[in-house]
Amino acid sequence: MKLLRCCALGLAILTTVPFGLPALAALPAEVDNTPMPSLAPMLDRTTLAVVNVASKTRVQVRNPFFDDPIFQRFFNRPDVPQERVQQSLGSGVIVDAAKGLVLTNNHVVER
Repeated sequence: MKLLRCCALGLAILTTVPFGLPALAALPAEVDNTPMPSLAPMLDRTTLAVVNVASKTRVQVRNPFFDDPIFQRFFNRPDVPQERVQQSLGSGVIVDAAKGLVLTNNHVVER
């Protein structure tokens, strides 16, 4: 029984492995006797222009539990805002290195 189970499992694996391999689709090297353009020269020029943008902002936050009347009844504390550090992370592209201009999304640098 154990041998039959091992053989069935081995046969199942051997028949399904070829279907799990990714299909290799090769791009044509030429179309109508014209070579396909390569992105490599453009990537060589622009890859160094991508930068990491990180920012930190101090924000005032309130404790959400003190808005509940049950907690106000027991803890009767004035709502004291607390200060936290909010971090944003994103990427950008150098537009003008001499002037230090970087183009990025608004959500990375807002506030």
